[in-house]
Amino acid sequence: MTVRLSIIIFLLLPFAVFGQNNNNNINEGLSKDIYSIMKTLIKKEKLNKKYGLALNPGKSFNIDQEDSAYLQTLLIKPKPFDTTSSNDSVIVINLSYPDKNIFTQADIEYILHAKQNLANFKWDNKKLGFNLKNEKNYYTFSIPYFNLAHDKVIVMYEFHCPGLCGGGGTILLSKTAKGWDNTTFERWVH
Repeated sequence: MTVRLSIIIFLLLPFAVFGQNNNNNINEGLSKDIYSIMKTLIKKEKLNKKYGLALNPGKSFNIDQEDSAYLQTLLIKPKPFDTTSSNDSVIVINLSYPDKNIFTQADIEYILHAKQNLANFKWDNKKLGFNLKNEKNYYTFSIPYFNLAHDKVIVMYEFHCPGLCGGGGTILLSKTAKGWDNTTFERWVH
């Protein structure tokens, strides 16, 4: 082998082994799921594709709290119950869940682990179709993170525009027989 050929192989080998995609730290199935969720979110929230897109994802799900603290507010708490003794038997009365019982502790750990694994993720706008030339009005999205069962997804988006305008929301998408339903946890206006 010539020196020149050896150098070319040495330079190209990392691309052949690891791929050229900047999202090469995720598998094809997860990438497909992420972009499918984003297309659903864009449609359900009626986002304007004429606006731009920040290619670096937002770092959190909420504007007020760090993710691990925020996710704890969505933790499924044990069902409160009342035990009453009657005729030497125990009657259990199930009361309703408190608000925002969404994720188990295992889901939260899974989401935070996924967040670490996707630290270098960047949006591929070819799959989303925003106008990257529009730098005045643009969106920032967090990466959508799935729970363990992959039937719930949490994501935040923000709309940025010049002056005193803009806003966003933290959205939960839940899988149903008819597709993904979205629930808005928080909305804010800048």
